[in-house]
Amino acid sequence: MKTARTTAVLSAAAAAALLAGCGSAVPTDEPATGASEFESMDALYEAVNESAGCDPDAPAGPDMLVPPGDVLGESKMCTSTVMVAWFGDEETAETALRMFSPESHGGIQLDVAAGSNWTVADITDVAVGASPSAIQVNVEKVADDLGGYMVDDNWPAGRLGGG
Repeated sequence: MKTARTTAVLSAAAAAALLAGCGSAVPTDEPATGASEFESMDALYEAVNESAGCDPDAPAGPDMLVPPGDVLGESKMCTSTVMVAWFGDEETAETALRMFSPESHGGIQLDVAAGSNWTVADITDVAVGASPSAIQVNVEKVADDLGGYMVDDNWPAGRLGGG
């Protein structure tokens, strides 16, 4: 029998697997100039929550790790399948953005919004065992509200959707 706790653990595990599975395909375009930046994960999460209305019972975010285990940043889950990630600088955020490319997980295109040092990703299509949240997050609206851009489906050449 699947419980809410089991679903939360499976969702967090799927998100962690996504983050640990950074592929060799690397977005090569420069980041969007003028994209917003946040001072901290708390400030970013507050802005995402204001835009999207996050689930207060969402599971904890996975560690932001890239092999061989380097810590990149912080993450929190807005819902069971929408991840909010914050990074200390633009270069680290650009490195972490690779984790959300289709090449990193079987060609599946995710809805991904990004700014200078943050990413919001709907991982519904790759979150094994996660039940979709009752809260539906419009990632494009979050990008607009937070002054970011959508990462489009033409990785890497057209990666910057609005910038």
